[in-house]
Amino acid sequence: MKKYRLLFLFAITLFCFNKANSQDIIPTTDKKQYNIGDRIELNFKIPFQEGKQTDLIYNRANTDTLELQQTKIDTIQENGKAFLAYKQTYMSFIPGLLNLGDSLFVMTAVDTGMMITRVQPVEIEILQYPIDTLKVEVKDIKPLLEEPFHIREILPLIYLILGIAAAIVGLYFLIKYLRNRPVESKPQEVKKETTPPHIKALEALEELRLKRLGEQGFKKQYYSELTEIVRTYLEERFSIFAKEMTTEEIVEQMRHCKEITIADLENLNSMFSTADLVKFAKYSPDDFCDRKSWNQSKDFVDNTTINSNTQTSEQ
Repeated sequence: MKKYRLLFLFAITLFCFNKANSQDIIPTTDKKQYNIGDRIELNFKIPFQEGKQTDLIYNRANTDTLELQQTKIDTIQENGKAFLAYKQTYMSFIPGLLNLGDSLFVMTAVDTGMMITRVQPVEIEILQYPIDTLKVEVKDIKPLLEEPFHIREILPLIYLILGIAAAIVGLYFLIKYLRNRPVESKPQEVKKETTPPHIKALEALEELRLKRLGEQGFKKQYYSELTEIVRTYLEERFSIFAKEMTTEEIVEQMRHCKEITIADLENLNSMFSTADLVKFAKYSPDDFCDRKSWNQSKDFVDNTTINSNTQTSEQ
């Protein structure tokens, strides 16, 4: 408030010094009479020079008598000249005569200083809404009516209670079912009977003998299948990676096995050595040598078979 008063005093002082050079601004309104609460528009324009500062000074506090709602500024062109067009919106809630714009000044910077231009006030009238008291019927004050009760008012509460009750009943029967449901007995897994390693080896050796590969001249195939049978037996019986070992590695590994006798170890070494000569040195043994290698393999399997005594000692 003090700020506006100082600005107003400053504007009045400058106005007094520059009165000779100033010219009042004549505003316009859309009409002269307004009802209480109507939108009141005040329009005016001032010359505009680019680069010159122009300020609008309004020295009136808002009251019920007159309240400034907003101020809009726009630049317009008329007859080749530029103007600043001001549009102010007021509102009043007290009937009576008002001088609209009586506290408006425009301060413009000029070469000689500041020029104050006064906005000439416009007289308007605020009208009271007409009330004909003769036609107004005065009635007694009636007591508050009691709204009748309706079931729809408590339907949400009823639905909530029913939902909770249904959930409790459902939970009860679920717990009862889980407690009394029959226990499903899992079917016993049938243990698969596995063929002992020596049985598989003896059956494979017999199948190889019946093929008569050596007698037909397929020496390399014969000894390849023979060593494959023995290597498979060694892996399943003694749990070693015989298929990936050389003959020397297999013999060295079997040398530390207490279940193998020196004679069995020599038979195993002799069979593998003959097979290596056939597969890698193009050695062609006779039928007697073929039968000997087959017999050495069979004897090794028979002599290292897991019997009941061996199982008991291992356990």
